[in-house]
Amino acid sequence: MATMLEEYQTMRDRYKEQINRGEMDVNNLIYLCEINYRIEVIEEFQIFYRTTPEELDEEKIAFHFQFVKMFIDILFKEKRYSKVTDEAGEKRNEAAKTYFLNVVESGAQQLNKLKITSAEEYKKYMSDYCNTVLIAWVQMRDAFIKIEGGMNNGTDDR
Repeated sequence: MATMLEEYQTMRDRYKEQINRGEMDVNNLIYLCEINYRIEVIEEFQIFYRTTPEELDEEKIAFHFQFVKMFIDILFKEKRYSKVTDEAGEKRNEAAKTYFLNVVESGAQQLNKLKITSAEEYKKYMSDYCNTVLIAWVQMRDAFIKIEGGMNNGTDDR
C-alpha cells in the first residue's frame, strides 16, 4: 500500500505529464499547487523525525521540540485559500481548524507531562506526535481543498 507521500507524488507526476503534453486544464492549477505544498510539508515532518536528538540532552530536545512546534504553528496560519464558498463549507473549515489546533495543543501538553528518560522515548513521542499532527493537518487541508482519486477535473466534489 502506498504511503500518503507516494500518493501525492504520483498525483503530482500525473499533472506534470499533462503539463508536458500541453493538456492541463488551468482549473487544476490549484490542485497541483496544493499537492506540491502537501509533499513539502510531509517531507519536513520526515526531517523532524530523522533529526531527533540521539542523546538525552534536555537543551537539544527542548530546542528540537520548539522548532517543530514553530513549524506546526506556521502550518496553521499559512495557505488559507479555499475552494469552499458556501456557509456549510465555511463551517467545515472552522471545525477542521479547531480540530487541528486541539490535536497540536494536546500533543504539546502531553510532552510537558512526560518525564523523558531516554532519547529513544523522545523519538517515539515525536513519531507519534508528528504522525497525529500530520493526519489532522491533511484533514484540515482537505476541508479547504479536497484532493482525492488521484486527479480532479476542475471541480470540488462537495
